[in-house]
Amino acid sequence: FDEPPILTPPTVPLSSSNTTSEQQPYSSSCIRHRKDREEIRSIVGAENMLEVFVDTPLEECEKRDVKGLYKKARAGEIKNFTGIDAPYEAPLNPEIHVRTVEYSIEQGIAFILQDLRKRNLIS
Repeated sequence: FDEPPILTPPTVPLSSSNTTSEQQPYSSSCIRHRKDREEIRSIVGAENMLEVFVDTPLEECEKRDVKGLYKKARAGEIKNFTGIDAPYEAPLNPEIHVRTVEYSIEQGIAFILQDLRKRNLIS
């Protein structure tokens, strides 16, 4: 696991227990456009943003789709669906990059946790 990591964007505080008096809460979100992610980085400061790219090809997402959402989106039943009729711009230089077709879920999680420990973000 010697690859860089990623952050997923809509900002939702995970838990107040993830903070100290000197830290902001951790958050996670999925933001489609690079310019929007860069704008957030400029607002919060590069040192306060960790972009994690969970890289899964569209074909793989469709294979794993147990709810049938991609099928519905392709049929036009769901509009503005990322990867179907709404674009997604992959990060160019994420801090963490997990290629989900190369690793199991457990390996991907271990990789992310290992990187967060290296950065002293978790113990």
